[in-house]
Amino acid sequence: MKLFAGKAKGKPDAVFLFFLEGEKNLSTAAREADRLCKGQVKKLLEMGFKAGSRESELVHLPAGRWRMAVMLGLGERKTLDSERFREAVAAGLKRLCKYSLKSVEVEMINAKGTMVIEPEQARAIGEAAFFAGYRYREFKKDDGSFPSELCLFGNEGDISAPVKKAEITGQEHCYVRDLVNKPGADKFPEMLVKEARKAAKEFKLEIKVYDEKSLKKMGYNGILRVGQGSSRPPRMVMLRYRGANKPLIGLVGKGVTFDTGGISLKGPEGMERMKDDMTGAAVVLGVIRAAARMKLRQNLVAVIPLAENMPGAAAQRPGDILRMGDGTTVEVISTDAEGRLILADAIHHCRLQKPAKIIDVATLTGACNIALGRFAIGLMGTDEELMTGLSHAGLVAGERCWALPLWDEYKEMIKGEISDLRNVGRGREAGTIIGGMFLKNFARKTPWAHLDIAGTAWAIEPHPYLGKGPTGKGLRLLLRFLEAQT
Repeated sequence: MKLFAGKAKGKPDAVFLFFLEGEKNLSTAAREADRLCKGQVKKLLEMGFKAGSRESELVHLPAGRWRMAVMLGLGERKTLDSERFREAVAAGLKRLCKYSLKSVEVEMINAKGTMVIEPEQARAIGEAAFFAGYRYREFKKDDGSFPSELCLFGNEGDISAPVKKAEITGQEHCYVRDLVNKPGADKFPEMLVKEARKAAKEFKLEIKVYDEKSLKKMGYNGILRVGQGSSRPPRMVMLRYRGANKPLIGLVGKGVTFDTGGISLKGPEGMERMKDDMTGAAVVLGVIRAAARMKLRQNLVAVIPLAENMPGAAAQRPGDILRMGDGTTVEVISTDAEGRLILADAIHHCRLQKPAKIIDVATLTGACNIALGRFAIGLMGTDEELMTGLSHAGLVAGERCWALPLWDEYKEMIKGEISDLRNVGRGREAGTIIGGMFLKNFARKTPWAHLDIAGTAWAIEPHPYLGKGPTGKGLRLLLRFLEAQT
């Protein structure tokens, strides 16, 4: 997909026309389309096209600038936000996918009385074109024909900057989803190291890779023990982006390339999806790539721990006690609570780089799906300003968060009897919070926030504009947060 700011230079195949519920006035492009189809646009409005959210109608134009017009509903003006534009664009592309079309023009609306000004409209529309058009193409032919060009135009000035940001965000979002979709047999720690090396070379990032010998020397037994049951050894990657002389921001992403649960073996139902347990790592890699491409004025370090959790002969056992990189001892009650073990060492390593703040993102707990479902990212942390910034970024990006507490009372639930900590609580109580409380120990005094994307990283039911499968959630939120810090 290619995005362009302004009207198409040639003759586009179709035009997207937005309508607000209860408003009958036609825009400039809508009036032209209505003239070309001899009043069909107005007739559809009179016959019951209410312009509700996700509502769409296709109108064929016998002659003129476009071959087709797609009427797209945005709902009421008072409830208008960026998500309505993303959903509308996805609905429009679905209406066109059965046709062989190349170019689509999109007329933005006058959003007076709303927070969705033209630059924000342009970004949401451009992002949605990538999200809705995404297909994992490595093993299957395309099952539809999506337009390859989207031209956005309005009346309020230059929108080239938000269109460019939308293109980068969309491309990196698709990159993340491709990584997550890759089968577990083809995706292992060294494979993601190669992806990181390619990114470092292409986008001029600094990189350091730690193999099992380096990890052992540093005492990062959380990463080592999780990966020791696999024939494919663990790794840790550190990437640096220096876009400004500013306080360092640390990003940490969970990279369990396949999670069987280890000796605490998961049940077979849904295990094929456990190739997605490296979504956090993919998101962090996509974010730092996007930051470099956008030339964000930021100073970033990304730490990505990578391991495959397999029940091999050498795998760690329940009851084992680990000494983590910072000296903390942890009794492993469940080998299926492995993500927090590799993240703990990675957060410690990130903290040693002296960042002003650390944000980790992880498919950490199935309990988050139970608590919040598929609509919200679990947010925890030690710094109110950081958490507020992430929450606001999530609202703008369409990746909403919900804050959960990390009160001192929860400490007792992970306090060990023969070690400093246990890696799970006692029973099923507060599973998501317990995961966050465990990680909090390793951030120490550094302002830190944790994003649990376990409920949002994979769509079992079709999402309005992301479809089914990997969603790439977390990438847009973190990019918006970093942009707001510049």
